[in-house]
Amino acid sequence: NDCARAYLHYETGDIADADRVLTRAMSGLQMSGMALPLVLARITRAKIMISRDRLQDAETMLAQLDELVELQRNTRLQALVCYEKMRLRFYAGQRADDLIARYDLASRCVQVETLFLDEYQEEHLFWLKSKLIAYLMDADFAAASEDALKGMIKSLHLGCWRHRITFCLFKALSEFRLNRYSDACASYNRA
Repeated sequence: NDCARAYLHYETGDIADADRVLTRAMSGLQMSGMALPLVLARITRAKIMISRDRLQDAETMLAQLDELVELQRNTRLQALVCYEKMRLRFYAGQRADDLIARYDLASRCVQVETLFLDEYQEEHLFWLKSKLIAYLMDADFAAASEDALKGMIKSLHLGCWRHRITFCLFKALSEFRLNRYSDACASYNRA
């Protein structure tokens, strides 16, 4: 579908084609009312805006997602949107305390025993990544390293290699900031 093609163009750095394909796809999605494709399309649009340093436009685009009824009921979509908003704030060098409170990240901690359950698959990965960004903003690198390890375990269990690489890199960054250089090098090499 066009949303997936737009995302792949974005991921390969072909922003112009991503924008063109996404523009065509979004007009049909607005009328369809399908929540997941619409959320993913708007997130991709926000990523394109970020790459063009249109941070305010990207934040507005992501804020509009909160109005979707489906988002209010679907914790998986909430996790995805929260992560993208956290990523935008991190990129802009802004605090995200309001997002942490709004999405109640403190109570959504992923327990060790849930890492090996198949339920809440990607939802847990995105909540972990959101918490990681919050820890990095607060320079709490020990907590970031711990959650990165949880993310590595969860993504390994689910066979999500892309997420696993992301968590390995988060872990390497956290370990580097903790002056644990050999651990950071090992995590980076694992990624």
